[in-house]
Amino acid sequence: MSYFKTIYSHLTQKEKKLIFIFSIIALISLITLFLIIIKNKTIEVPKTGGNLKLGLVGQLVNTNPVLLQNEADANLVRLLFSNLSELSSNIEPEEDGKVWRVRLKENIFWSDNKKITSDDIIFTLEKIKESKNDLAFYSFWQNVLIQRSSELEIKFILDKPYSFFPEILDNFFIVPKHIFADIPLENWKLSEFNLKPVSNGPYKIKNLNIEKTGFISFADLETNFYYPDQKPFIPQITVKFYPNNESLIKDFNLGQVDAFVLNSPTNLSLIKRPYNSKDYPISNYYAVFINQSENLALKDINVRKAMSLSLNHEELAQNIFKNNALAFILLCLGLKTSQKTNTILN
Repeated sequence: MSYFKTIYSHLTQKEKKLIFIFSIIALISLITLFLIIIKNKTIEVPKTGGNLKLGLVGQLVNTNPVLLQNEADANLVRLLFSNLSELSSNIEPEEDGKVWRVRLKENIFWSDNKKITSDDIIFTLEKIKESKNDLAFYSFWQNVLIQRSSELEIKFILDKPYSFFPEILDNFFIVPKHIFADIPLENWKLSEFNLKPVSNGPYKIKNLNIEKTGFISFADLETNFYYPDQKPFIPQITVKFYPNNESLIKDFNLGQVDAFVLNSPTNLSLIKRPYNSKDYPISNYYAVFINQSENLALKDINVRKAMSLSLNHEELAQNIFKNNALAFILLCLGLKTSQKTNTILN
C-alpha cells in the first residue's frame, strides 16, 4: 500500500485529477455491468396474494354450465369450473375422428371432496340435450352419443368425423351428478346450487351480494382447495357486475375496479386513468352469407370472389373495430371478420 502512496505523491495535480475521473468512470461502468448482468439473469415470477376486483357487464343469472344465459354467466363459470380438456389426461381420436376417447385424470375432486368420474360427464351431456339450450355450442351436442368405458374413461361418438373436437371440449364444463341427479331440470334454477355451485375449477363462491331488486352486485370468490392443478396466485377475487359499460368504466376511473373486459374499443376514450391492456381473441364474428339458391350467378365462385374483392376488408376492420379485428375471406361465404377483446388492467 505504501508503494502506491509513494507513486501517487509524485504525481502532478493534473495526473491526480485524471486518475480520479477515470476511477469514477470505471466505478460507474462496473455498476452498470453488474446491473445488466442482474437484469439478464433475473426471472420475474408471480407473487401469491392480494384480492383482484374484476368488473363484468351483465346480470348474473346462474353459474350452472348447463343453463348458461349470457356472457356474465359464462365468464364466471370459467373461474369456477375446469373444462373437460383440463380435466382429461388423454384425448384420442378413433375411426378417423368420428369417435373420441377421453380419459379423466386420476384423483380429481369436486369442491365438496367427491370424486369426479365419467358418470358426471354422461350426466352433463344428457342434461344439455334435455335443456334444449339454443346457444350454438349446445346445439352441437344434440347428435353426439356417449359411451361409458370405465369410471374414468368415456367415448364420444359423432355423427360424422370432426377434427376440431378437442377445441369443442375447451368449452365443455361438467356438473356434479351427485348434486343434481335427484333435482328435476326445470327446478335447477331454483336450487341453491345454481348460484353457489359445487365446482371443480380454481375458485369457488364464498359469498354473493343480492340486492332487494334481485340484482347480484358482486360475488366473492376464494381458492378451491380441491383444485388439482396449480393453485391461483390471486387467492381472492371479487367479481362486480354492472348494467352497462359506462358505469363499469366510471368505477374503474374511481379505482373501484382493478380490471375488466372491454368488448368494444369505442369506449377506450372514456378511460381517464393509466392502464395496461392485453388483447386476446374471442369467437365473435361478423359475416356476409351468400344464398346461392336465390341467384344462379352466385353459384359461380368467380362471381363470389369478385364480390369479396370489391370490399376493402382491412379498411372495415380498421374503421369499425379500430384495428381490434382480423379480416379474412371465405370464398364460399364472403367477408368474415373475427373480433378481438381488450382486457383493461390497472
